[in-house]
Amino acid sequence: MAISESYRALNAEVHEASAGWGKGGTKFIDRCVEFIKPGDRVLDYGCGKGRLARDLISQHGVAAVAYDPAVPRFSREPTGHFNVVVCTDVLEHVEPELLDETLEHIYGLCDRVYFVVGITPAVKILPDGRNAHLTIESGEWWENKLRAWWEVTTIDIRTTTAEYYGYA
Repeated sequence: MAISESYRALNAEVHEASAGWGKGGTKFIDRCVEFIKPGDRVLDYGCGKGRLARDLISQHGVAAVAYDPAVPRFSREPTGHFNVVVCTDVLEHVEPELLDETLEHIYGLCDRVYFVVGITPAVKILPDGRNAHLTIESGEWWENKLRAWWEVTTIDIRTTTAEYYGYA
C-alpha cells in the first residue's frame, strides 16, 4: 500500500489507541465468502486488527493472509500471487495522492477483488483534525476509478458504502 511515513505513523497511533479501530471487516465475511472459490489464496488488504483474515481461516478454512502497513504485526509486504484481494473500509482512508499507486499495487497482486468503500464522512476524526475518510466520493466516482483497473461485475451502492466485485 502506498502510504507516507507520517500517515503510517498516525494510523499506527490510532490503531494502538483504539480497540475498535480496524475491527469492522468481519461484518462483510458472508459477502467475502460468496466470492471466494475453494482453494483460493486470499489477501485481506488493509486488515486493521486482522479479524477478517483470522475468521476466514478459522470459520471457512480459507488460506488468508493479513496485510496492513500501519499495524506492525501485519506490515510485512505481501508476497506471491493471490486469487482474491479483499479490501473493506480501506480505500477511503488512503491518501488521495497515493490512491492510484495503491490500486496499482492491489492490481498486481491478484485475479479478483472485493471492495467495500465508505462514501460518506467517517465519524472518527484523526489526531491531526482530519476526517478519517480522506477520500470522500460518490459510489459512481469509485466505480469509475475501479473500472480503470478491473472489470467491475457487481455493484451495490448504499447510503454510506459502495460494494464492488471485479476481475483483472
